[in-house]
Amino acid sequence: MKPIEERIRPLVDAINDVGYFKTFSSCEGHFGLRDPHRYDNREKAEVRFHELQGIEETTIETFFAAILKEFISSPVQWEATLDICKRYTPNHDGWIEYAYIFTLKPFNPHEANELKRKHVNKLIEVVTEAVRHYPII
Repeated sequence: MKPIEERIRPLVDAINDVGYFKTFSSCEGHFGLRDPHRYDNREKAEVRFHELQGIEETTIETFFAAILKEFISSPVQWEATLDICKRYTPNHDGWIEYAYIFTLKPFNPHEANELKRKHVNKLIEVVTEAVRHYPII
């Protein structure tokens, strides 16, 4: 298992501390390393997680709405974007699994790599702060 990257660790820790989720994958984003032969674009940061047993969907949606509200009211919304989704994928046993994903990426993908890194770092801080302000169960 790879260690959690330094820039994304505060957000991973904050999500785990809320008491609703357990993270299982994260990436702080790697700008300037885009490979046209790779399917995935690493020029974004993301955290993937599952809800803990007994947490209802309405509780999760209320949490996500609060995080997005904080994002929308921050000045960073014009520098980087936050997407929250629930992704469904089939597994090897024929079952369908899902995960929640926070994706943080530059608003303008054509900016210099240093600027993209700066904007995503700031968004990580904003989202981490929003998660930390949410009432912990």
